Amino acid sequence: MTLEVRDWDGSSNNFKRHMRVANLFLINGCTRQTVATLYDPELLMTTADGMLIRGTEVQILDKRTHEFVQMWLCRPTIYNGAPLKPFDTSIPAFGQP
Repeated sequence: MTLEVRDWDGSSNNFKRHMRVANLFLINGCTRQTVATLYDPELLMTTADGMLIRGTEVQILDKRTHEFVQMWLCRPTIYNGAPLKPFDTSIPAFGQP
């Protein structure tokens, strides 16, 4: 999966304001499929092997728009590389003792 964060012009979205958007894509050959989207993502914490991002996910359920706060734990990997070790919550954030 690939994480892409970009700015979104307010004239081309329903929110009618400039905002940042984080998209999680599944790459399959030459195509990209959007798996999830976070609006106004914030970087909460970084550690030696990951980062925590919080944002708002928008879903339409029963013809109504709902907003949910989501948190993503993102960890870098090497394409087709070895699986990552389990996340170690004891690793301090950068700059922390």
